[in-house]
Amino acid sequence: MVLYKPIRNILQERKQNIQNLESTVEKCNADAEASEVSYNKGLDEARQKGLEQKNALIKEAETHERTLISELNQKAMKEMEQIKQRIQNDVGKAKMKLAEEIEPFAQAIGQKILGRALA
Repeated sequence: MVLYKPIRNILQERKQNIQNLESTVEKCNADAEASEVSYNKGLDEARQKGLEQKNALIKEAETHERTLISELNQKAMKEMEQIKQRIQNDVGKAKMKLAEEIEPFAQAIGQKILGRALA
């Protein structure tokens, strides 16, 4: 019986060690699962935040684009008005010049048709 008791003690210690190791493993597994859940939650939050930032940037870009297009349209309209004004001025000057030249042209044509000088 003397040998039996030390072996029982050793077996009891082993059993206790195994139980401690099992509880440590279970605790580590639980910690790993909690870490994974926390990681996934953080990842989802980061994705959501990134999506919100992306949408905000897209909205800002669209607003900026509309502003630029509006400014460009206004500038183009102003330039078109200036061009129209210049064309009208040029047409007016051309009409005045032609009006001044009509009499001499009419005289020249009349002379050629009649074959003599007009009075």
